[in-house]
This record gives sequence, structure tokens and C-alpha cells, in this order.
Amino acid sequence: MVVNKSNPSALMIPDMTNAAYHGDRDIVSSSGLKKILVSPLHYQAYLTGKSEETTALRVGTAIHTALLEPHLFDSSYVVAPTVDRRTKDGKAQWEAFMATLGTKSLVTEAERSMIDGIVAQVRQHKMANTLLGMGKAEQSIFWTDEETGIRCKVRPDSLSSYAILDVKSTESAHRDEFPRSCVRYGYDLSAAMYQEGVRQLTGETVDFVFLAVEKSNPHLCALYKASEEMMVSGYAKFRNALRILAECRASGVWGGYQPEGDYELIDWPRYARINPAVDL
Repeated sequence: MVVNKSNPSALMIPDMTNAAYHGDRDIVSSSGLKKILVSPLHYQAYLTGKSEETTALRVGTAIHTALLEPHLFDSSYVVAPTVDRRTKDGKAQWEAFMATLGTKSLVTEAERSMIDGIVAQVRQHKMANTLLGMGKAEQSIFWTDEETGIRCKVRPDSLSSYAILDVKSTESAHRDEFPRSCVRYGYDLSAAMYQEGVRQLTGETVDFVFLAVEKSNPHLCALYKASEEMMVSGYAKFRNALRILAECRASGVWGGYQPEGDYELIDWPRYARINPAVDL
């Protein structure tokens, strides 16, 4: 455990398991703050809902392991055999295989091929390899937000004195397309919260860098530093989300889209607008 002597509320636990980190949802993560910006009731549903492992999450975790902790991959994952489980023999082979699985997770042959392709492309990227080699993976950081008193947490994929590196699997790592994913999934809030967590722990402001890796052939990757505009946007959302959460905790009121029960004027999307001179 590492504690910031000038800020005793900030600490880092290097060897905390992923399950232990995600298990305590009373300590707020960026995933929770994104939910409360949708509505406080979405945040409540996030807290009480059972976390289910989707295919995307399972494969994403496998990609992270292969890139960030490659020494753990073979002991953590096994390729599922190709058998026809509709047949008696296929069912028997599958059951025999599952009996030997233990604590390992499954990946299909296609998924393993994809992961190998991603790793190969990343290994050819000079700066990505440098950052991965410099950083330490999956260190859990906790601190108390001074303004709201809310306990917060982040778990950077890879952290060094040079950068906070965040691996993102995506459909496109192209410079014109990846920013769309950043907007869609609220990566600006995540970037700001991670940077704040590291600053609380170390007193230093460290650059936030995305390693975007493509899930489709040829599995190209790209490295992007979060711009100042992105970080300003993320910090604004981060502060707003914490204030909403603090207010809800204090009042005990967790509202939906229209907590006052009133109605609003709906904004007509720009793409749906007509040009009277042309369309009428």
C-alpha cells in the first residue's frame, strides 16, 4: 500500500484483485458517475443491479490481460474446443473439458486469433511498447474528494510517471473515428477522473493517453493523448456528477429525467429539420 503523506485520504493498493476493486460500489468510480449523469435513478439501478459479464466485457478483459499482464494470460485463459454440443459425443467432450477448466476463463479460437493479432500490432508500435514497458498495470487508487467528501477510486490500465495509459478495444482506431467513441462512451469523464486520482496520490498532473486497438483485421492500433479541450470537458462532467451524487445522498431523493414532474419543449434534431425552400 502507498499513501500520500500530505494527503492521507489518497492511497494506492498495487495488489488488489479486480473483483475486490469492483466489489465495493459505495466508493465511486467513473462508471458510476457516468450513470448519474443520465439520471440519479440510473445510478441507483447500477448500484443494486447484478453485474453480468457480456461477451464484449469478457473479450475486453482478455485483451487487457494479453497486453498489460501477458505473463498471466496462459494461466488465466484457455481456448474452448470446437465440438458440436447438439450431439451426445459433443456434449460429453464439452463436459469433460469444462471439468478441467478450474478458474480459467474461456476464449474461442476466433477470439484468441483476434487477441494475438492485436498484440502483434501493438508490439510494432514503438511508443505504445515504450509506455507499456514503463508502466505498472492495474494499481487501485482511492481518495476522498475535498469538495463533496465522496470517496472515489480509479484503476489505471497502466501507470508511469510519463502517462496514464488506457487500453480501449474499438471498431476503428482511426483519428477521425475514435473521437466518436470517446464522446459516445464518456471517455472524457474517465480521463479526468483518472488524472485527478493520480494527482491526489502523487501531487503530479500526468498526461492521459489512449491506446486504441481494433477488434477487426488487420487489428491496427493508435496512440492518442487526451487534448486539453477533452480534459476540460471531462473535469466539468466529473465535478457535476459528484455534486449531483452529493445532493442525492444528502436529500435521499433519487430522481429521473423530470424530477419535478413537469413537461419540456422537445428539441427537434438538426438532421431532421426541413428546408422550406426545398422540401415544401
